[in-house]
Amino acid sequence: LSTLVVFSSRNLTALSKRLDSVASQDFKKIQFNELLKIIHKSDFIFLGDFHTYDQNVKNLIRIFRSLHKFKNPIQIGLEFISIHHQYILDAFIQGEITEFEFLEGIDYTESWRFPWSHYRVIFEEIKKFGFRALALNSEGSIEQRDVVASNLLIKTIQDRPKIKTLVFFGEYHLLPGHLPSLV
Repeated sequence: LSTLVVFSSRNLTALSKRLDSVASQDFKKIQFNELLKIIHKSDFIFLGDFHTYDQNVKNLIRIFRSLHKFKNPIQIGLEFISIHHQYILDAFIQGEITEFEFLEGIDYTESWRFPWSHYRVIFEEIKKFGFRALALNSEGSIEQRDVVASNLLIKTIQDRPKIKTLVFFGEYHLLPGHLPSLV
């Protein structure tokens, strides 16, 4: 509780104002097929996760289903799993542990607290299409967590230069000067 109180202070207020400013800009509307062409040319795709809104996951799944047609290997970076739990994530994706063991192993109910029902389908699709999943969450401020995640993403691209990376992270992390800029 104390972490939430500290986080919801000036830092959160400032980020919220920045998000409102970015969201109020004029955006160009494009068709989904146009978006897919842009995604196909990109090494990194950042998709904001508004954690309480399940439509974000539905959008992610639409992109998954379109991306699997491309020949490049694909990985998905996930904010809601700690980097310290990558081995548990791998075991779950490989079918070595059950969903219950996975959720217990990553301490989902304490570490994330958003409805698992929103996120379960992500793993069904990862398994179905054989995507790689990458745990990206860490401790600290948003800025510190962005640095850790960006370093990990950069390393994976250096290790696997042909892999296309879809990053599913909270909207504050995707603001100018944050995670996408660092990558």
